[in-house]
Amino acid sequence: ISSNYQVFNDALKEQRSLTDKASNALNGHMTNLSSGVLSKGLGAQILRIEEHLNQLVTLRHGIDAQSISIKEMNYYTMVISHLLSLPDEIIHNRMDSDLTNRILAISAIMHLKEAVGLERAFGTKVIENETLVGKELRTFIQFIGKQDGFLRIFKQTATPKAKELWQHIVSDEVTIAVKAFENKLVEAADRGKVGTLDSSAWFELLSQKMDALKILSDHLVVDLEEHATQKATALNRNLFVTASIQFSLLILAISLSKLLTRSITQPIGRLTHAMTHLSTGNRDIRLTNNLAKDELRQMGAAYELCRLGLLQGDLEGFELKYKSRESEFYKGLASTDPLTDTYNRRVFFARANAEQDRSHRYKSPLSVLMLDLDHFKNVNDTYGHASGDLVLQVFAKTCQSQLRNCDILGRIGGEEFAIILPETSLSHAFVLAERIRNETKNIEFILKEQTIRLTVSI
Repeated sequence: ISSNYQVFNDALKEQRSLTDKASNALNGHMTNLSSGVLSKGLGAQILRIEEHLNQLVTLRHGIDAQSISIKEMNYYTMVISHLLSLPDEIIHNRMDSDLTNRILAISAIMHLKEAVGLERAFGTKVIENETLVGKELRTFIQFIGKQDGFLRIFKQTATPKAKELWQHIVSDEVTIAVKAFENKLVEAADRGKVGTLDSSAWFELLSQKMDALKILSDHLVVDLEEHATQKATALNRNLFVTASIQFSLLILAISLSKLLTRSITQPIGRLTHAMTHLSTGNRDIRLTNNLAKDELRQMGAAYELCRLGLLQGDLEGFELKYKSRESEFYKGLASTDPLTDTYNRRVFFARANAEQDRSHRYKSPLSVLMLDLDHFKNVNDTYGHASGDLVLQVFAKTCQSQLRNCDILGRIGGEEFAIILPETSLSHAFVLAERIRNETKNIEFILKEQTIRLTVSI
């Protein structure tokens, strides 16, 4: 919303058109499935999917008409989150481990692609706002870390072919360019040069990475369909073959007794080895379903169910941790001035009231400094608002460097600041004010090849 969205209007419209077609196709698939014979649990899941898709259409119409509220926008995000969690819900149905692993791999890539999309939007915003400091920098790094978490889930569940395709993406020039741009953005943030970067180039690179992930997810879906078809064919074939060989198996039972003994010992050893590693936190060992159709196979299936449940728990725990950090980030935004990273007017006065009550209760001294940059309007008028913002940021950092941990600095107006000094007498407050005044006087700015200095009235 804060960016010059017209720059990206065509790209976003094209993406919107593709997602509309995809959701319509999914809705058609769900309608066809709901007309068949399904288990009670799967039928309920399909009804929820159809409900979310219908809600998505309604909410998008509201966005197009610009009649949607902030609360409904949050609900819109929640609906999309539910749709992204679709594969996670499906794996709770009874199915073989290979099928479950393929679905988990698809889910990880879907979440990864969504995370790249969020990184694209966030990076575009900070480049156009020309600032990436403090909490925003930590949030940007969290976006990258979140992608690493989804990649771990993908690597633990993907087939060798899928991992090979992923290696092509990793070594592709687009992925390398994205990594280089991410490093460049962090380095520019350290130097305060974020505004020199090209937001359109960032948007294009991240879009190409999302396209590569879309190709990978399409391959995973095709592979899943082929595997499911093969399983269905194999089940039908096995049903026929089983009836024809039952008599032969009875005759061979005695001669295979020794072989069966060995076939029991070996799987038990494999199970013991896998369970030992699972108990130490290693989720990488997978047991395929080529065990005999007896208790050992049930034990192997139980192991796989436990392993996949732990992987699912890792994924959900990662999401919960990220949402908790996201909540803390937005709480911080609500309490601080985004330009100077000091308390905003609302929080500052709340803290001031609390300190005043404490001062009255314990009869302790309390001082307050009111600070106003002199002739600040001339800076904005002469050198531009971007230079004025830089002056405010440097001045706020200068003040903060002179304060104790218990002192409270807030921005209460354009160039107006205030400082609460608990347990501070008037004479000590005067010493601090004089120190801040001298430090401010020593600050030099080079703006439009001219050197200017600041003074402050306190």
